Amino acid sequence: MPTVQQKAMGYEGLLYIGTVGATATNQVLRATDVEYTNDMEMGEVTSRGDGTTVPIKAERPSALSAEVTFKMVNDESDTDLTTLLAAARSGLPLAIKAFDKTGGAGFDGDMNIKVKLNMPLKGEQTYEFTCTNNDDYRDPNLNAS
Repeated sequence: MPTVQQKAMGYEGLLYIGTVGATATNQVLRATDVEYTNDMEMGEVTSRGDGTTVPIKAERPSALSAEVTFKMVNDESDTDLTTLLAAARSGLPLAIKAFDKTGGAGFDGDMNIKVKLNMPLKGEQTYEFTCTNNDDYRDPNLNAS
């Protein structure tokens, strides 16, 4: 009998916010289009070789980064939105936890919060949040479980 693969759907992803220095525990229920991105900066390690051929560029990772982005509808009754806006507009970080599913893995750490307000002429207003790593209070875990 073939093995059944379980494919995760976007709505199964989890996003939490909380107080810096501790794992976030307050689940954000009204976020849409959550993305967790890992990237790396590269340092060049190319060698000139013996001078008979053009060197082939080589590089190695020199720094890792994490970014969490998501959108929320402008709903003044949403207390999570109020918390996120206050953090973004005061420059204070929040604890962020973004996991692919219950029992899954993802980011757990403190992040700086940036915000952009989208006001389309023929649509609802949305806030777009961009969260980047802040290690003032604790080290981030890029593959927490």
